[in-house]
Amino acid sequence: MENLFVQFQPVIVEIVGVVIAAIVGWVGVYAKTHFEASTQKLLQDVFQKALEQAAGLALTQMPSAGIAGQLPAILKSSDPAIQKAVDYVVKSVPDTMKKFDLTPFDIAEKVIAKIGVLQAGKKS
Repeated sequence: MENLFVQFQPVIVEIVGVVIAAIVGWVGVYAKTHFEASTQKLLQDVFQKALEQAAGLALTQMPSAGIAGQLPAILKSSDPAIQKAVDYVVKSVPDTMKKFDLTPFDIAEKVIAKIGVLQAGKKS
């Protein structure tokens, strides 16, 4: 029996090594996936907060929003207030813009949409 164990010892050691390597690899992949998901969620939350603040900034910069609270029917990305809001987002979350491959035009569209959401919430 002992002779049989000695004979198969290299194979057993090899199998144990492969099993341990597989477990370590699985733990590494799991940790990386979990960390990336957490990081992405955090970046999205920070980005949404920056968009909300930028939309608020744009609203305060629009003279037509004044007392009546009326906005132009169509907001354009070239509007100076929108440009200030875009600059705010670009400076606030540059890493998020790189991670999600966003351009200033993309940001302008999102700011305009966020202004619509803020205005809709104000009416209800």
